[in-house]
Amino acid sequence: MNGINYKKGFTLIEVLIAIGILSIVLLSVYGTFFSVNRAVRFADSRVYRLREIRIFFDMIRKEIESAYLDPKDSRTFFGIKDRDIFGVQASELKFTSFVPYSAGLHYVEYGLDRKKLTLNKKIGVPWEAGTPEKVAVLNDVMGFKVETDNSGKWIGTYDTGFTKRLPSAVRVTLKFRMDGKVMMLEETIIPRLRG
Repeated sequence: MNGINYKKGFTLIEVLIAIGILSIVLLSVYGTFFSVNRAVRFADSRVYRLREIRIFFDMIRKEIESAYLDPKDSRTFFGIKDRDIFGVQASELKFTSFVPYSAGLHYVEYGLDRKKLTLNKKIGVPWEAGTPEKVAVLNDVMGFKVETDNSGKWIGTYDTGFTKRLPSAVRVTLKFRMDGKVMMLEETIIPRLRG
């Protein structure tokens, strides 16, 4: 050899530059990952809430479409009471229906809990004694309004004890809080069964 010593490897400055670049890349990936993860969790909570509300509307639509009234039988009825709880619409809906998830005619009732603003449901058999069990359907409800069509005008009170017939159309409006905002959805439902 001619006395020149060639060292193999990287200099300290090259190693420090490589570590600096690697740190910047890892921080970018880390920040992006957690931003995307936070956005996905936020979207999941919104989708879950909207899915829960859609299930409620599907359920009440099927029940109202299957509402049944026999004017000669006092155990069959359809009634709406317009209520207000400290400025919050809180209709009470009571009717008999051939519910899709159980055989036979059932008593169905929807109402808003005055303290918790929870939409509750009661279901039972009209000719059996006892109080139907109350079940929470939706939480954080800011308003529940039920109206019927009366010659083109929507009214919030209905009683088959006076009309002797089912309403021609029922409009259900639900106000709820999602992401700090109050949103409103409504659906118009036509009872299909006639006594």
